[in-house]
Amino acid sequence: MILFLVLHIADWFSSMRRLIVNFAIFPYLLALGVCASAANYPTCACLDYIAKSDMKAATKECNKNLKDAQRSGNKAQIAIAKNNIGMMLFRQGDYIKAEEFFRFALVMSQEANGPEHPYVTIPMSNLSVLYLRNKKIDEGGLLLEKSSKIVQKYFGDKPSQFKVGVLDAAVAYNIYKKSFVDAARDAEEIVELNQLLYGGESTKVAEANLLLSMVYEKSGNHELQLKYAKVAVDIYRKINDLRGKALALVDVSDALLYLGKTQDALQESQLAVEILKAAPVVSAQDRIRVNSGLAMAYLAMNQLDEALSYYTTALRYCDAKSGADVDNIFAIEERRAFVKYKMKNYDEAAIIYLRAYDLYPKTSKFSAFVARDLVERLVSSLMRSKNYIKALVYFDHLLDFQREILGRDHITVGYTLGQKGIALGNLKRWGETEEAMQEALSILKRNNASSAHQIAVIDWLIIAANALGKKDEVRKFIGAQEILRKSEEVTNSP
Repeated sequence: MILFLVLHIADWFSSMRRLIVNFAIFPYLLALGVCASAANYPTCACLDYIAKSDMKAATKECNKNLKDAQRSGNKAQIAIAKNNIGMMLFRQGDYIKAEEFFRFALVMSQEANGPEHPYVTIPMSNLSVLYLRNKKIDEGGLLLEKSSKIVQKYFGDKPSQFKVGVLDAAVAYNIYKKSFVDAARDAEEIVELNQLLYGGESTKVAEANLLLSMVYEKSGNHELQLKYAKVAVDIYRKINDLRGKALALVDVSDALLYLGKTQDALQESQLAVEILKAAPVVSAQDRIRVNSGLAMAYLAMNQLDEALSYYTTALRYCDAKSGADVDNIFAIEERRAFVKYKMKNYDEAAIIYLRAYDLYPKTSKFSAFVARDLVERLVSSLMRSKNYIKALVYFDHLLDFQREILGRDHITVGYTLGQKGIALGNLKRWGETEEAMQEALSILKRNNASSAHQIAVIDWLIIAANALGKKDEVRKFIGAQEILRKSEEVTNSP
């Protein structure tokens, strides 16, 4: 029997490849830059821990900073400390609390510094990025515009880390709106500003080149994505930053995979893992990134055992209790399931897909499109492992997503209903089999589906009608099949 459900596995790389990079990259950059440029700034360690994703140390240090600021009664320092805790919460995925801290920081900063002081743009830009993440596009755009005007009023054309911070948020905003030309322009300006502020060979310039590389990845220009990732690697090499070099090499590997250069990508990812081992200080997030990057390269080479091994290693570094790791755990589990599916280990694939599907609504990436693709792979695994009862539960989820995205009469809906009918037939639930197959056949006819697909559906309608004792229906369906077969013969005749 023909299986109608089609896995969109060709899209696995473009839809799932990046674990760590999301809007969380932007909020800490502004305050981190201010920290570097202000001798009396008291919270540099807190920001450094956030940047390195060491949330345990960040929590301790950021809370200490807040207590110290509150004891001093200095509103400006309290605002900065509140903002930094907001950034920490953002990185941990606690967006509701993060917004509370950003709002408090904004109000207190305005009170302490004045409504249009550059320091006000720190929580203001962070709020704009948070609003983007929560799909409040207009609100985020208004705050971003206001931040930009404040910075322009104070600094004009002079280089300033405050301007870099606002541009960071602008890059996020333009990526979200798919305005990639504007995003690339803003990222290029960040590179130039950081060169002026910190010199050509600095961590800041390397980070800015990686940001520019990410913009080109999002726009689909993978040659330029590769170019700027390599620039970052070269800078990290010159300043002997092993951690930075390792992580940038994973970005190089990603670009090479997009370009189909899988062997080169594998070599770069293997080198990244080895270099990270020699780095003096690394975080769990760093280890997740490099191990997942190497797993991705092995998967692209179809070396499935190695891919599964490195994904499993990456998973061990995830903190299941941390909101920040929900996205990582989901992405890694989804990929582990995909590898199991390619190994034809459908039972285990289904178990892991179920975990990923249950976890997915808690991630920051939830959308009907990704959910549809995920539940489609889950259903296919369940069908191939002959777990028809559980498959039926998720067929209803899949059909809901397909109807929402494609429309009720789309041919794909017809195929999925046919697959659902097969599950029902295998369970000998003949009345429901007949109902599902009738609806499937109706949609396939309206979409001029191939005779082979319609005949396959009618096969099950004949089986169901026989089981239900509907002899007239059996004869009608056999007649319909004959008409379709003759039509196919005429179509295929020379």
